[in-house]
Amino acid sequence: MKKKVFIIVLICICVMCILAKLKEESEENEIYTNKAFSLAESTVRDYILAMDKRDFNKLDKLLINSDEVISTIKSARKNSIENIVSIDYVRAEPSNLKYKPQVYHINGKEKEFKKGILLDVTYDIKYKNDNQPESNGLNSMIYELVWDDGRYLISSIGTGP
Repeated sequence: MKKKVFIIVLICICVMCILAKLKEESEENEIYTNKAFSLAESTVRDYILAMDKRDFNKLDKLLINSDEVISTIKSARKNSIENIVSIDYVRAEPSNLKYKPQVYHINGKEKEFKKGILLDVTYDIKYKNDNQPESNGLNSMIYELVWDDGRYLISSIGTGP
């Protein structure tokens, strides 16, 4: 009798573990819903439009305000934007890369961002001087966006890991 009870309890524990794992995977995948994608895409589109207009205030509002972003994206942005004649958003698609939770330093404190999305963004760019890391015409970058206070903010821009 004890053996049967033990087996039943063991089966219940296994079923609960499987259900917990499925719930966790479902929560991870929810970020790639149409609504999440639309919100993230809107942030990226607004960012590229602000680059074209050289609207640095708007650009700052679309970036996460972390020490890491200030030292990378913000510091390099001014020189690269000065050399842009025009930039137009073309499209964004979910990246083949999977978002992994990130920790950023904000006001001297660590903050973990469990939800986020990676987008493969294509844009059309024309430079004053064609001596940039990218060339004139269509280019693609991976934009990482984190979910913060009910909106997506850009946390990194690059070619991938």
